[in-house]
Amino acid sequence: MFYNGQLVQQNINTFNSYISGDNTLFDLSLNWGLSFAQSKSETPMDYQVQFQESSNTLDSITHQPIAGMKGYPVSLNHGPIQSITSEAFNNYSHAYFYDAFNRGAKNYTKGNSYYLNVTKSYNLLEFLAGEFKIGGSYKTNIKFRDSSEYIAPYYLNNIPGYTRLANGTIVPKDYSGTRFYGMPTKANSTPATYFMDGVSNRSIFGLYDLNPLLSRDALQQWHDLSVNGFPTWMVRTGIQRKYCPECRQL
Repeated sequence: MFYNGQLVQQNINTFNSYISGDNTLFDLSLNWGLSFAQSKSETPMDYQVQFQESSNTLDSITHQPIAGMKGYPVSLNHGPIQSITSEAFNNYSHAYFYDAFNRGAKNYTKGNSYYLNVTKSYNLLEFLAGEFKIGGSYKTNIKFRDSSEYIAPYYLNNIPGYTRLANGTIVPKDYSGTRFYGMPTKANSTPATYFMDGVSNRSIFGLYDLNPLLSRDALQQWHDLSVNGFPTWMVRTGIQRKYCPECRQL
């Protein structure tokens, strides 16, 4: 069972314009139009964390499950879905940091279109009249996308003990004065409780409880502390970031 938290910041700019007209040039009728559309979007922050509460967690004395899902009847798998939620332990102290993702993206789209229709009327004698028509259109469409994704598998790796400052200096992480002071940093040992502001449930339409969400402030603080994390083993072995630009951990 997983608990997810995500911070997303997205900036979108759009511009659209259109102009058309009907004009006469000598004895020609002109119908024309121009359009322009442009869209730019940037996602400077898309940060996601996941915590896993494993059903394999057993009490050290009774050896019975104390996390994940209880041993509910198989018949509940056929619904209603809200009947299963009460079978979850929701043992947040045993929901451990599983992984984190830091993503970014840029998108750009531009389109132009033009059209022109020309009409000329004719009248031959008294019994023959009509119009000659000719026209055309032209369209262009440009699309661009650039995206990136970094992942930190906290279920395998320890939380990095160092971070890189804006000036490039690599220093030990300092959790003093933050909610993460004293937090376990070994792989698969960091509980979700460090990212929660208390525990309180809220009933949704009287059908099931909405359990506490991960704190947005906690996610923001963790992002700021860890987005430029630097593996401890690289510092101890003297490897610098400039030789391994993709070696950062969140």
